[in-house]
Amino acid sequence: MKETISLSNLIGKEIETIRYALVKNNGMDVFYSYIKLITGEIIQFPIYMDEELIVMESFKVEFESCDPVDQNFKKIVDGIKIVNIHFNFVNNEMETDQSSYIELENGLFIYEKNFGMTGVDDATIYKVSNEEFCKRNKELNFTVRSFV
Repeated sequence: MKETISLSNLIGKEIETIRYALVKNNGMDVFYSYIKLITGEIIQFPIYMDEELIVMESFKVEFESCDPVDQNFKKIVDGIKIVNIHFNFVNNEMETDQSSYIELENGLFIYEKNFGMTGVDDATIYKVSNEEFCKRNKELNFTVRSFV
């Protein structure tokens, strides 16, 4: 069974918790996080501004088999509302190789890096302050567009 949730309906939703899957394969790390909302839906980071997020029944099984984020990360996301989603653009084209940023009501942003070389370039979930968010996007030469 496949359901969807629009990005506009994601705004204001509270995060229950986040889990992740990390697979190491021939020197390459592959990372995906699953975000469980307080309403029970399990989603992944949005990629496109106009998409409806797929909430698949299989995400529940995957979520349960994934590792929980560490306690420090849990403290900043569990029970916190999503207030905006930000997308990266380069030369007016959406940068789909980078995850979107989810802005939280506590002023932090979370994003994930899905691929990296083992021991060199961490594929993981990150949290950054507004200052770090702005600095990172300037360094990467991204134009960031806000969903809200």
